[in-house]
Amino acid sequence: MKKSFLELLEEEKRVVFDMKYFKNSAIDFLNKAETETDPAIKESHKRIASDYEEKAMKAEENLLQIRKEMKQYISFIETL
Repeated sequence: MKKSFLELLEEEKRVVFDMKYFKNSAIDFLNKAETETDPAIKESHKRIASDYEEKAMKAEENLLQIRKEMKQYISFIETL
């Protein structure tokens, strides 16, 4: 095992927080884009929202990987 279970838990906590932040930020910028009248600013808000959505997807993939490592760690402990 490369990381302790505590390190994995702390990493999971950070990634969950980041994922929520990215998703909420994407929603906020999409809402701003809907109410914006200036087309340039509207497109800018949509682009920023898209960036946050991409970051949220990467965070979710990272979270799945962390949980997979946690499962492996638990399986290893069970065999002892």
